[in-house]
Amino acid sequence: MTSDFLDAGGGEDYLTVPGLASSRVAFAKYSISGIAGADGYLDVEGCTPYFSMCPGVARTFSLTSEVGLSNGAKIKVYRREGNIDVMGTWGMGFTPWGSTSEIFLTANGGATDSRFGPTLVAGQIGVIADDIVADPAADYRIVSSVPSAGGSYASGTYVALQATPGSTNPQDVDDSRWKTVIAHELGHALSRGWYGNLQLDYSGDVPSNPLCNTSNVTGAGTSHSLQSVEFVSIAVNEGFAHHVANRLMNNWWNPSPIFNYYKEVRFSWQAGGTPPTSPPISLPAAAYARWHKDICSDTAGGTAGVEWDWMNFFWVVNDTGSWSTIQQIGNIFRRACGTYPGQCNSQAVNWTGIDLGSQAELGFLSSQYSQVISTGQSAGVNH
Repeated sequence: MTSDFLDAGGGEDYLTVPGLASSRVAFAKYSISGIAGADGYLDVEGCTPYFSMCPGVARTFSLTSEVGLSNGAKIKVYRREGNIDVMGTWGMGFTPWGSTSEIFLTANGGATDSRFGPTLVAGQIGVIADDIVADPAADYRIVSSVPSAGGSYASGTYVALQATPGSTNPQDVDDSRWKTVIAHELGHALSRGWYGNLQLDYSGDVPSNPLCNTSNVTGAGTSHSLQSVEFVSIAVNEGFAHHVANRLMNNWWNPSPIFNYYKEVRFSWQAGGTPPTSPPISLPAAAYARWHKDICSDTAGGTAGVEWDWMNFFWVVNDTGSWSTIQQIGNIFRRACGTYPGQCNSQAVNWTGIDLGSQAELGFLSSQYSQVISTGQSAGVNH
């Protein structure tokens, strides 16, 4: 089984134990060669309808990296080859057997497929489909490389940029195709349907401490990093995209989910001139880093945050205990923007607004609200 998207090798998809790699491929686009009407989307169980087939005639069952959601939205994942967007495909030949003219097909990623291709894309979107509130009018296209010179992308396209375009270093060449990068960009695409657009200003207070800025990051994407101090809206937006990647790559009930990061990180023990750690870097998605509070000394107070902390916050709030749904979290941010029930439209958010939005959405006496507040304190984002 092969894929058009690369595995960074951090183990977040359980390469040696049952987990995401064996999830059913719910809602993926499929086709069966030579069968009229055998062209559509798998159901929630990863199955096609029954089709009548002639025994002994070879067929091909194919999947593409497109997912059809129940509200009509479609998400397509492409790679970029030169000036052309190419969709990931996977095919399996089979021959109907015996005297029956019907065959029941299921699609399964299989434990040997560790890559973020059509199987994992579709399978894991199926896992979180109940939470997805995407814009049904949008046709999301996730492109996994830089556009060619003068090229442009259609509205609704999110691009996973290569860290060092043109580099021959293996670390740089293919990281735009790492599955976590693609999943992160998918998170940005979906967040537009969940809460709209927050203020996207990457010029916030930049501390001189190398543990709290982007001086460790090489190539493209130096405007922000997992550990850099940013405006709260940026930290929220990027942390949320990380969370979508974590939801795609980890079972939600996993007590120790892994985030496979794709930029350099300078850990606290590397502050004295030691080179930062190069990607891919496997990090705990749910364990509180408290980077802003404990490492960066709460720089800039209530106007700033760190996406690492917000990533931890979202996992705990969305996946543990008295969890809140993705739709509820989206509504909390709409309320924090002051635009509910409409979408955010480039507003800045802060913890006070998020607190009030959580009260209004979840109820002041609810266990969900209590979890939001306690998690904010534990993650160090409640400022």
